[in-house]
Amino acid sequence: MNWTAESRWYLRDYLDAAIFYDAGKVASTAGSLDFQGLQSSVGAGMRLHTRRSTLLRLDVAHSREGLRLVIAFSPVGQ
Repeated sequence: MNWTAESRWYLRDYLDAAIFYDAGKVASTAGSLDFQGLQSSVGAGMRLHTRRSTLLRLDVAHSREGLRLVIAFSPVGQ
């Protein structure tokens, strides 16, 4: 189970800035999927895109595991 909230701001025709919050958990049974014990992370990043697709995402995220740089070539959630 995973929940994501993202707010994006237009900077230029091809560039957006974003902040996000993620929360989720892994469970061995469907009955264990509830809102107790969710792990979370927060971060910010940039999105380089065309009108039809995301070309590059650069994010800096922080969770209990520490700080991470995320580089992706797809939209969030794919």
